[in-house]
Amino acid sequence: MRLWIVGQTRSGEFPDLVWDFQGVFDSEDKAREACINEWYWMAPITVNESLSDESYAFPDIVYPVGISSR
Repeated sequence: MRLWIVGQTRSGEFPDLVWDFQGVFDSEDKAREACINEWYWMAPITVNESLSDESYAFPDIVYPVGISSR
């Protein structure tokens, strides 16, 4: 199952970014709607998939998403 994580970047540069978790959504469209300003980003994740404990960029991250039509 594929879900979408949404976050808001606060400060820093990769790999030392500071960001707030904004939510997890079951569709790309719902994730995009949650992105209310240019600091928001979204990335797909796969449920029950283990990831490395090393710093990495989210694969397929969409940033900046921009302002939704909310």
